[in-house]
Amino acid sequence: RSAPRIPGRRFRLATAGCVSAETTSSRMPLLRLQAVVGPSLRLREVLLAELVAAWTGPVQRLTDPADLPTVLLDLDTPSLFGDSALVVVRADQALVRKHADALLAQIGRPVVAGVMVVVIPELDQRSALAKALGKAKAMHLADVPDAKAVVGWITGKIDAHPQGADDPRAIALALVEHVGADADGLLGAIEVLAIYSGEGPLTRAGAEAVLAGTAERPIWDLTGAFFEGKAKRAIDLLHAGGGAEPELVLATLIGDLRRQIACSETPDDDEAARWLGTKGNLFYARKRAKELGRPTLLRLFIGALQCQRQLRTTGSDTALALELFVLHAQRVIAPGRR
Repeated sequence: RSAPRIPGRRFRLATAGCVSAETTSSRMPLLRLQAVVGPSLRLREVLLAELVAAWTGPVQRLTDPADLPTVLLDLDTPSLFGDSALVVVRADQALVRKHADALLAQIGRPVVAGVMVVVIPELDQRSALAKALGKAKAMHLADVPDAKAVVGWITGKIDAHPQGADDPRAIALALVEHVGADADGLLGAIEVLAIYSGEGPLTRAGAEAVLAGTAERPIWDLTGAFFEGKAKRAIDLLHAGGGAEPELVLATLIGDLRRQIACSETPDDDEAARWLGTKGNLFYARKRAKELGRPTLLRLFIGALQCQRQLRTTGSDTALALELFVLHAQRVIAPGRR
């Protein structure tokens, strides 16, 4: 007897067995193993969202699971207590390479007790796994716009934003001037700009403020330096160009710390997202949480809240208060660094 098919809508695919983040065409039956591949985190999530939306049962999300072979075995084991699941595995190339044979064995096999989507930044297209995925039309490529097309592409994203925009192309040009052609950086800049704009439309002036008034480094470079324990660099970026707004920087740090602490408390991305009240990707937050550890994250979080309380209640010099917090944080993150 043939294995029963799991209910669910059909997935879309593009030519040559690959679906694009911007393109859809014909439809295909449910496959036991599929892969979403591409350097852009956010565009990978666009493709993944389409696949998840086409699934009618529960979804399980894992990041770099050490027991991946056991997870694969579960695809052959129907549950007596629940419906078959779509298992989303976010992994790096090292994990996929380590278990390439086990993954390769899943391609072409019938769906029995669930399906899996592996989300990976890159995959050697010469490998047997990549060739088999392509032949089975199970490879979904998250295409990144090239440098010539990026302004038009990000203009379209801004123009379609639900808050509206006073001049989408001017905002796009400002973002590209500061961020370059990095797709994730540009999409992230739009998100930060939307928060900064409150309920109002996105504006060129708002974009300049969010990008800290400098054509060299946006605000997330500052937070990145903070989490690497590079206090001098973080403080230099705080005052670069027109200077970043300390309250905005601190709010961004607190948000990042909340995500990392949630990731340190559970290996389940869905559970962490429920705690946070968000649906965003936690791949990099989980990576940072592993590097810093839960005790360090909690100390930083408490310190950030104390700094925020100081700014709100004492009228202290906001830039000075943030500088002191950054210096104290370096002692926690990288105690040997001066």
